[in-house]
Amino acid sequence: MLKPAYLAHQRWRYEAWRLGEDFRNRHAVTAPNIARRNTRRAYQRVYRDRRLLDEYLAPSRLRFYEEVADACAGFEPRRVVDVGCGTGHLLAALSERIQLERAVGVDHAAAGLVVGRALLPAAEFVEADIYHLRLAEAFDLVVCTEVLEHLKGPERALETLARLCADDGVILVTVPDGRDDEFEGHVNFWGPDEFRALLSGYGDATVSVMHDCLFGTIRPPRG
Repeated sequence: MLKPAYLAHQRWRYEAWRLGEDFRNRHAVTAPNIARRNTRRAYQRVYRDRRLLDEYLAPSRLRFYEEVADACAGFEPRRVVDVGCGTGHLLAALSERIQLERAVGVDHAAAGLVVGRALLPAAEFVEADIYHLRLAEAFDLVVCTEVLEHLKGPERALETLARLCADDGVILVTVPDGRDDEFEGHVNFWGPDEFRALLSGYGDATVSVMHDCLFGTIRPPRG
């Protein structure tokens, strides 16, 4: 029979090992660990490093862009702006599906825009944050994917998106499903009803669940 002191020592060794593994995993130089800092500097680092960028652009992320591009193509837009475009892969996927007269990508991390310009030279890429973005034009599709969950002022961001949308246009927004989202880099966690209530302040809104994301559309009031 094992003595209680021995069992207690073994439990202590296991807990020490587990805590050490958790510390090493949380401090490893990986794209998710860096991105959870939720800063421009963090995303600059990810986009500039080939290994981190390859990890960030995992097959699951690229599949997500393809699915969102399919949904965007259904609106048959001609003028599109992607606010929070990152590396421009969503715009590139959309341009493969339909012919765009105008494609603009906006992000606050310039390193992502360097990747975007190489990926889609026909598009214009603008360095700006969503709160202070000023473009003197309107778009029939305004896209903002996986951005609002990072922001302390999502309402201000939605005001920007609404300003960019043409009278007969559509705003398409996605966020993680807050009922399951546990990523430390996020500050907002909406369920479908909460997200619809937020979007409804800017027009006729719909929200559906797409895998582990909430897929929202807004049709702003005309005029």
